[in-house]
Order: sequence, then structure tokens, then C-alpha cells
Amino acid sequence: MPEYEFRCEECGPFVQWISMKSITETIICPTCENEANRIYSPPGVILTSCTLRRRVKQSVIPKVVQREKANGQHYGHRHRTNRPWMVGH
Repeated sequence: MPEYEFRCEECGPFVQWISMKSITETIICPTCENEANRIYSPPGVILTSCTLRRRVKQSVIPKVVQREKANGQHYGHRHRTNRPWMVGH
């Protein structure tokens, strides 16, 4: 259910959770029980500069990091037995 803003002439603004189907019905103020008018406000859109948008977009791409081999050894799994399906402990 979306949240809508209303303004009562006596009490001021308040927020009410209402289904989209029943938004056309008359809303009653929860405090003084008078009819309230809906407040139409712009959506919460954040406008960013081109530079900031580009930096955020570049940070989404994962960086590929490669490890160096230490002493010529392989970093993968080494089998200590003659059976590769058995994990050596």
C-alpha cells in the first residue's frame, strides 16, 4: 500500500497509508474527523552531476585481480594422495 500526504484545514498535514483502489474516496482526518485534501508532491528524484554519475557507474564494474605465484607453487588444491577424489587433510 502506498503512503499519501493529506492536509486538514484545522490540524495541518498528515500521512496516511491507503490502497490505490480507495484513493478516490474522501479521507477523514484522524485527529478532528474533518475532510482532508490530498497533497500532490513531486517524486523523490535525485539529480546528480555527470561526473558523479560516471564515478558511480565505474565503481559498479568489478576489478580483476591476479595473484602472483609464490615460490613457483600452484594456489589451487593439491592432492596428497593418489586418489584425486579424496581430499587430503
